[in-house]
Amino acid sequence: MAAAPVKDVMFASGSSHQAENLPDWHTPFQNYHGPRRMQSRTRPEKDLEILKALKSLAKKRFHTYRVSPLHMFSYPCLQDYAQMLDAHLEAVVKSAGDPTTNSGFHTKISVLPGLAIGQRDPEAIYIQIFRTQEQKRPAWEGLLCCVEPEQSHLKTVRMPFVLLPLLLVHGLQKFTTAWITWLERTFDCCISPLVIPSCELAWMAAMWTGTAVSVPRSLDMEWFAPSVPDGLHITISVKWSDALRLWDCVHTSGEDEVMAQEVALFKQGLEEHFFHHFRVILSAMILQSVSSGVASAHNSGHIKLFDVQNIPCTLRLLTEIALQGFSG
Repeated sequence: MAAAPVKDVMFASGSSHQAENLPDWHTPFQNYHGPRRMQSRTRPEKDLEILKALKSLAKKRFHTYRVSPLHMFSYPCLQDYAQMLDAHLEAVVKSAGDPTTNSGFHTKISVLPGLAIGQRDPEAIYIQIFRTQEQKRPAWEGLLCCVEPEQSHLKTVRMPFVLLPLLLVHGLQKFTTAWITWLERTFDCCISPLVIPSCELAWMAAMWTGTAVSVPRSLDMEWFAPSVPDGLHITISVKWSDALRLWDCVHTSGEDEVMAQEVALFKQGLEEHFFHHFRVILSAMILQSVSSGVASAHNSGHIKLFDVQNIPCTLRLLTEIALQGFSG
């Protein structure tokens, strides 16, 4: 189900139909966290090497994980780690007796440039697993990173630990399982799927709308009502120009910083517009996914990066989500 173009949205404090008799969890933005920046401090378009490296991440469907600090991880040992992972994969294949993967492997582990933006930020690690008979295209890819974290998080992690809290994986599940098992055993860490809360999806929808992209796309948002038998999914699709006009109405400062109140007003405007046309209260449902010209994200942790120049700021936001609740 799609709504008509957004226009003439009014924000009247206390007059919204959504404000009546709704539990507190429907307003997750108040006092949630401070302002966020839409843009990253890095400019990949000014460095061809960085731009080429980031392009390797674009237009692929990644699943995200949260990773605790790695114990005794050493950047000079990346080649050794690749050989260790090769041996681990061969052992896993032999023990499983899977003839479809009995062709040998070659692992490449390297630093991905352009994501260690701050002076103390850890370098991002890019992992590629190739089949021996097919060296041109990797059968599996992974990225470990920590993009523009708060300095308070970096200060709590001391040697011999390294903070790389965000893991993105793309490829066969058996390779993901083997990689996670090896990583946990080798560096005494804990890895778990990253769930993206609905309030964070709302931040993404607002910030991505206000971010310049090379190829604008419509803003798509999906809500889910688990209380309805068999579930109910409602998707709205808003033209980029209409979404931007709404964003400009709530983000009047024109600054790079985005406030929680602005995100709440942006989401409220879309929900009230939908209610005006279809009499459905979206705020009583769960925001499940968002998609724009920057990226798409689902609360299950799946993400797809579209705009190369905005990959650092998207990974910065995911890093912040992965670090939530981290105490060092």
